[in-house]
Amino acid sequence: MKRILCIVLTLVVFLQLFALPAWGAGEYRNWRQNDPRWGDIQFGATDTMTKTGCAVTSIAKLMVHSGAVPDDENQFNPGIYCQWLIDNGGFYQDRGWIVWTVAANYSSKFSYVGPHYLNATDSYESKVAVIESYIKKGNVVVVQVKNGGHYTPVDKVVNGKVLLMDTVGYGFSDLSGYDNSGIDKLHIYKGPHTGLSGGTTTPPTTPTYDTTIDPLQYTITSSDGVNLRSGAGTSYGLTIHPRR
Repeated sequence: MKRILCIVLTLVVFLQLFALPAWGAGEYRNWRQNDPRWGDIQFGATDTMTKTGCAVTSIAKLMVHSGAVPDDENQFNPGIYCQWLIDNGGFYQDRGWIVWTVAANYSSKFSYVGPHYLNATDSYESKVAVIESYIKKGNVVVVQVKNGGHYTPVDKVVNGKVLLMDTVGYGFSDLSGYDNSGIDKLHIYKGPHTGLSGGTTTPPTTPTYDTTIDPLQYTITSSDGVNLRSGAGTSYGLTIHPRR
């Protein structure tokens, strides 16, 4: 009996270790505008998240994707974000149109770079190149497709493919699934991190320092000590500094 109990406890601990939240856990990637938790939230006169919440959900995803807000649904999700937009002038009166500039004000770590208009006659490859160029500069991108009928956030660009985190169940995981002529505008944002071309979103490594060491003192590990010159250049004489 004790052996069985020990095995069960070990499994519980093991599962808990793998369930610990981590930066970029990725729950946000699966957010849908029609999620029952926020799908009925109304903004504008008749708009709801389920009906027209693709822009709201797209920006919410990119805020997490860029590290501007925590990847924790209890602290931030499209429902929380939509309510903030309602309370802070994030929509044009009764029209339900999102104010792209105001949308960035939720986090001081997130900013709106601006729109980029694409020509309907541009090749798909040229549009991919534009998107990739913005991402390589450290930005995140919302793509307007269906001639303004839908918005979808970009995950990253890999080998010429624009991978998406679409906000609707019938959406595409690759931008090429949408008709090229309807891909006509980009909205560019910037956060602390970005989905790099061919890579993944990762936070930068923060260096650690031992603050107990005097930065002006050095320990010589060589048995011969160290040769110090009296000036900057080989023409200056040597001073033998003994090993400490």
